[in-house]
Amino acid sequence: TMSKKTLMALVVVLAVLVAAMWMKSRPAVAPGKAAAESGLLMPVDMSTVNAITIEDGASTTHLAQVEGVWCVAEENNYPADLDRLRQMMRSLDGMEAGQIADAGTDHLAEFGLVPGGESAPLHIRLEHGQGATVLTLGKTRMPQSGEMGWGPSPGRYVRVDDGPVRLIKEDIRMVQADPGQWWDRKLLEVAADSIRKVTAGSGDSAYVIERDTNGTYTLAGAAEDETVDAGAASRLFNALRSLRAEKMLSEAEGGGAKFTSNAQYKAVTEGVSYLVQIGEARSDEGGTRPVQIEVTATAE
Repeated sequence: TMSKKTLMALVVVLAVLVAAMWMKSRPAVAPGKAAAESGLLMPVDMSTVNAITIEDGASTTHLAQVEGVWCVAEENNYPADLDRLRQMMRSLDGMEAGQIADAGTDHLAEFGLVPGGESAPLHIRLEHGQGATVLTLGKTRMPQSGEMGWGPSPGRYVRVDDGPVRLIKEDIRMVQADPGQWWDRKLLEVAADSIRKVTAGSGDSAYVIERDTNGTYTLAGAAEDETVDAGAASRLFNALRSLRAEKMLSEAEGGGAKFTSNAQYKAVTEGVSYLVQIGEARSDEGGTRPVQIEVTATAE
């Protein structure tokens, strides 16, 4: 039978072997003991956040509330994509603190948490009712072959303000420093059954189609033998159900004061009029068309 001395020796050898595997699989500069901790990564009341800055060394986005509306400063305070913003905030809110990978600051570069090197970190600065909090996102860690379950879990290295380096299990959703990704692509979302009248066309070729409460379409000024194609009219009234943009045009690109249209689309609902001016199709951009939109109150 195996003696107690031999058993102890085997335990020591096994312990040394496990330690060697751990040191081989872990980052070379992660001396801190990795231990899962309870608590939140960012104990911030997200309902009080009023400004956000996202920066990665190459691009910067400033999001802030302007008269109660979240806007993108770099896009002339155009409204921000609220769906994207909500996803990011939900990801931040309630995220577990994760395990401490390094309690010191000597090896931040190895975790991708200082400028320069292979990749620049991404900073998220939240201004809120309690002050300001900065979350720095570093490198991601993927399992390596041969780890056999030893070593840190997969995740991403992060640091909150001047705190320790932590490894979070789930990444932050929808975070990007490019301001071009943050403006709201949704232009209009108007239900077809709320529209009473549509005017479409240009000049003498414009026509008006009305819709009664029963959903019947009629052409204004139509002759007795003229009828309305219900399918075509339905598509026309559904045109604003989900109108989205691909890009914003500068004046040099045909936007702003220099915009010229060759057709108009006007939809009238109870109390609101939507005027969409439609430019010529652009062959160099997949046939997309520039548009300008005016929304006004109306007594119609």
